[in-house]
Amino acid sequence: MAYKISETWLMNYQEENLKKQVGLFLEDYRSYLSELPGFRQRQECISKMNHFKRADYWSCQDMEMDVRVGDICYTDFGIGYINECSYQHFGLITSVINHKAYIIPMTSNHRTVRQAKKGTKDHLFYIGQPAGLNRETCAFINDGRFINTARIISVNAHIDSSSETFSKLIDVVIACFYDKM
Repeated sequence: MAYKISETWLMNYQEENLKKQVGLFLEDYRSYLSELPGFRQRQECISKMNHFKRADYWSCQDMEMDVRVGDICYTDFGIGYINECSYQHFGLITSVINHKAYIIPMTSNHRTVRQAKKGTKDHLFYIGQPAGLNRETCAFINDGRFINTARIISVNAHIDSSSETFSKLIDVVIACFYDKM
């Protein structure tokens, strides 16, 4: 079902109608949630609750958490579109600058890890099983992005930024952006 916010809706969005407009939005959102499978409803609700509680945090330091390059973090990527990393996933931090982290989402999905091991998919990078993780994993190179570090739920593992694996990953990330030009 395609959906486009109409210009009329935007023009009619006025402060005096806020209560009515919020009510209509909540009806639509409730309907949307009820059509999702249970596991997706859970992910959606967790992301929304995380957003409610963390949206005003400047960074993860507001939760007395520090992150550094090489950390593998359980992160709430929020709501996404098709072909985007969304909801809660592990991610590898490759850069931290001005309270934001460049993080590359990861998966332990067996089929995806197998593809990454073969090296046949440009957007996948095999990482292995770093200490602190329960399974082999790989990174989605084309889903990396800067996030407010308040999205980070926990730091679970670390890959030394001077390691061969990390260096190769950075080379692949750079190639993803610049080799296609």
